[in-house]
Amino acid sequence: MSGRKVPQNLSHLVHGVKFYDIEPVSITNLCFNESLRSLAVSRSDSSVEIWNIRSAAHVDRIILPQEGISIQCIIWSGERLFCGTLQGSVIEYDLLSLSPLNSLPVTSGTCWCLAPNKSNSLLAVGTEAGYINILNTENNMLMFEKLLDKQEGQIMCLAWDFSEIHLVSGSVDAVRVWDAKTGQATFKMTTGRAENKEPTIVWCLCVTDDFTIITGDSRGKLCFWDGHMGTAISSHQTHKADILAVVMAQNQSMLYCAGVDPLIMSFEKTNLTGERMTWVKSVQRVIHDHDVKALAVVDNQLFSAGIDGYLALSGFVRYNDHSFSAQVRPYQQSNKLLYKYPPLLQPPRAVISESKRCILLKYKTKLEVWKLGSANSSYGARDPEKINLEIQEEPKKMLELHSVQKQRIRCCAFSPDGNLIAYSTDFKLHLFKLEINGEKCSLKKLENLPEQCIASSCMNFGFNSKSLVLATLDGCIVHMQIKGKENNFIVSNVFKTRDEVLVDLIHLLALSCDGKYIIAADRQSNIGVWSLKGFKTSLPRYTHAPTAMAINPLSNFLIVVYSDHKLIEYDLEACKYTKFTQTFSNEHLRQWTARCFPIEGIIFDRKDQNIFMIYNDSTICVIDKEKRLIPSKCKSKIPRLNDSYNSMQEGCDDNEVNDRNCEESSHFLLKKFKHIAYLDWLSKDELVVVEVSPVSLLEKLPPVLKIKRFGKM
Repeated sequence: MSGRKVPQNLSHLVHGVKFYDIEPVSITNLCFNESLRSLAVSRSDSSVEIWNIRSAAHVDRIILPQEGISIQCIIWSGERLFCGTLQGSVIEYDLLSLSPLNSLPVTSGTCWCLAPNKSNSLLAVGTEAGYINILNTENNMLMFEKLLDKQEGQIMCLAWDFSEIHLVSGSVDAVRVWDAKTGQATFKMTTGRAENKEPTIVWCLCVTDDFTIITGDSRGKLCFWDGHMGTAISSHQTHKADILAVVMAQNQSMLYCAGVDPLIMSFEKTNLTGERMTWVKSVQRVIHDHDVKALAVVDNQLFSAGIDGYLALSGFVRYNDHSFSAQVRPYQQSNKLLYKYPPLLQPPRAVISESKRCILLKYKTKLEVWKLGSANSSYGARDPEKINLEIQEEPKKMLELHSVQKQRIRCCAFSPDGNLIAYSTDFKLHLFKLEINGEKCSLKKLENLPEQCIASSCMNFGFNSKSLVLATLDGCIVHMQIKGKENNFIVSNVFKTRDEVLVDLIHLLALSCDGKYIIAADRQSNIGVWSLKGFKTSLPRYTHAPTAMAINPLSNFLIVVYSDHKLIEYDLEACKYTKFTQTFSNEHLRQWTARCFPIEGIIFDRKDQNIFMIYNDSTICVIDKEKRLIPSKCKSKIPRLNDSYNSMQEGCDDNEVNDRNCEESSHFLLKKFKHIAYLDWLSKDELVVVEVSPVSLLEKLPPVLKIKRFGKM
C-alpha cells in the first residue's frame, strides 16, 4: 500500500492494492464477424468472449464455461456462433441468453475444426478419427447432411474454396482437396518431413479466391499449393517452430502467420515477373513473448493472441476529430501502433465497504475480503518529496469464499456497511451475512430468499445498505428492501425490461444515492430510468455501446461514457441533458476520442460535485466541469500530473500548451499505474486503486521457446 499526494483540491491519499493475484487464461481461437463487427475470442478455460470492435475494443458479453463442455474451436456462420468441443459435438450458442441453443454430436471423436461455406448454408466439421462431417445450417437449424470418406489421421484444419464445390483439409503429413458433392478426395499433397521419424502436422490453412492453398505446419514452413492441379508452388521457412495460425486480409493482398515462435511474419502479394502474382516476405514483428495461437484481420489491422492471454491490436489508425472511425493504412507502413488488452475479468472486479475499510476482490470461482491497511500521513508531511508513505498497518485477508462446485462467478456485490455479500453464477444467486469483529470474521449463508432472486448479470446494494437491486438474466430488474437484524429480503418492485425499454442483456446498473432512481443499460445502447413507482424515461439511443455509468451522489446527475469516448451528463429530475453535455461534445479533445482503451469506471469527488474521475486500463483522467475545455481543433495535449506532483504540466509541449493552459484545463491525466482493475473511494480523502502488474501475469506463464539472438545469451 502507498499513499500519494496530489496538489491543491485534488489532494488525496491513494491506496495502491497490488495483491489482486489473478491467473492469466490463454486465448486459443479468434474469429471475426464483419456484419456484427464482433470478434469471438475463446480461451483455454472454455469461456467465449464476444468483443465489440466498432470503436474502442471491449468485451460485449461473455459465455462462461459449463461443466462437461471443453471448447476446441469457434466459428461464425452468418450471425450465428458455433463451437466444436472435445466431447465430439457442435454447439450453437444463444448470444442473448448466453447458453447453448442447439447441439449435435458428430462422427467421430473430438471436433478439432469448423468451416462454414461462403453462403453460410453448410458447416464442415473435422474430427479426431479422420472424418469430415457436413452439417446443414439453413433456416436456423443444425442438421446432419453427409459424411465424407475417412482419411488417415485427424483433421486439424478445414477451409472451403470460393466456389463452395471443394473442401481443403490439413492433417498429418498431407493436405487434401475434397469434392464436397461426392465426398471423395481429388488430390492428396504430401508435405514432407524435417526428420524421418517426426511426422509433419498441418496446423492451419486458408484458401484464396484463385484456389491457392496456404498452409502452416509443424516444421515452421509456410507452403503455397495450387488447388486446381494439386501441386506445390513454393515454401518458406518462416519460423523456427510450429506455425499455429495463418490469416489473410479481406482484400487478400496481405497474409500473416505466427506460432510457437511468436514472430508474426507478413507476406505481400506482388507482381514480380509481370505475369503471375507472387507472395513475398514483408514486415515481421514480435508482439508476444509466448506462443501465438490465433490471428484475425479487421480493416487491415491485425488482432493476435496466444498463451499470454493478451489480445493485441497492431496496425495504424488515424482518428477523425469527431468520430472513432478509422482511416486505415497498410500494415507494412504502420508497424508502430500496438495496443494490448490484458486478460482481466470483466468489471466490476472489486467493491469497497467504507465503514469496514474492506475491499471485496472477485476471481473466477472465488471471492476474497481484505481489510486495507493504513499509512502514517505525518511521514509525508516531514518530507514533502516522499510520494510513497510509510505503512503503519499491513492489509490482511479476512475471508476467502469459493463458489458452489467451482462454478464461474458472473457478478458480485458488497454492501457499504460490510455486512452482506452477494454473488451470482449462471444458475443461482447466493447471499451471505458477514460479521467482522476486529481480527475475526464469520460468514452465514442466507436461505429462503424470494423466488425473484435468480441468476443475475449485475447487482448493486443501496448506499444505505438497506436495498439490493438485481438485473436478472431473463431481463427483469428486481428491487428488494433489506429489513431487520436478520436481513430479511422483501421484494418491493419487479420491472420487466425486455422488449419494452431494453432489448438485450443488462450490463450496467446504477442506483441513486437517495434510492429514488434505478438506471439500467443494455448491450445495444438502450438506457432506461425507473423510479420506485415504475418506468420514468429512457435516454436517447446512441450508436455506440455504453461502457461505464454512474450517478453523482451530490447532484443526482447521471454520467455515461460510450465506447467511442463520448461522454454525456443527464439530469434525472428534469429528464434532459445538462449544459455540460453540449459543451463537452462541441469542444472535446482530439486525444480524448483517439484512445483505444474503453472507459471502465466513473467516480465522483466527495467534496466538489463538479469534479469526477474516469479511468481505463492505464490512465486516470480527472475532469473539472468548471474549468474551460480545450477545443477539438486545438492540438494541445492533455496535461499530466507529474512524478513529484508539484506541477500539472508534464507531457505538455511548450510550443502548444503554456503554464496557464495547464492550470485552467478541465482535464488532467494520471499515468502511474498499469492494468487498473478498480478505482473507488475509501473515504473522503482516500482513494483505492487496484492494479495488476504485467510482470505478475508473465510469472504465471509456462516457459517460452528459447531462440538465440545476437548480443544475448
